[in-house]
Amino acid sequence: MGIKDMVPKKIKVLLFFSLALNLGVMVTASGLWVKQKVYPKAARGRIVQQVLSEMDLPESVRQSVASEFKQMRAIHRSHMKQLKRQREAALEMFCRPGPVDKAQVEVMLRVYQDNMAEYTKSMLPLLIEVQKQLGEEERCIFFRKLGQRIKRPINRGD
Repeated sequence: MGIKDMVPKKIKVLLFFSLALNLGVMVTASGLWVKQKVYPKAARGRIVQQVLSEMDLPESVRQSVASEFKQMRAIHRSHMKQLKRQREAALEMFCRPGPVDKAQVEVMLRVYQDNMAEYTKSMLPLLIEVQKQLGEEERCIFFRKLGQRIKRPINRGD
């Protein structure tokens, strides 16, 4: 008789969800810590403005790109609030007495995944619009600089 046979299936499922939940909490907490330490909220909104100001672009293009990113931030905040509520609901489900209903967890997971897909799809048209407004060379420079800014802390004296 192996160890697999000694542990009931319900315990295995609960253990799996417990481990997944713990991992998710750790990843979320570390992400929040990094976000708070490295990118204060006020500074995160200025990254696009800083990158645009470093580029030789007509003012109309600069304003248009900044406007697209402002819309993206609004969409991002809205979706992140919704996803946060879903994560909180999932955590609450694990606090209820008795075993967790696997089917209910699967439904919650599908809804969460659908909302993430919707979030991604809602950002795509805005990114395509930014791409149209910038020439090939400018677009490449813009997104490279943006990526570099996002990767490093803002409060290093930039």
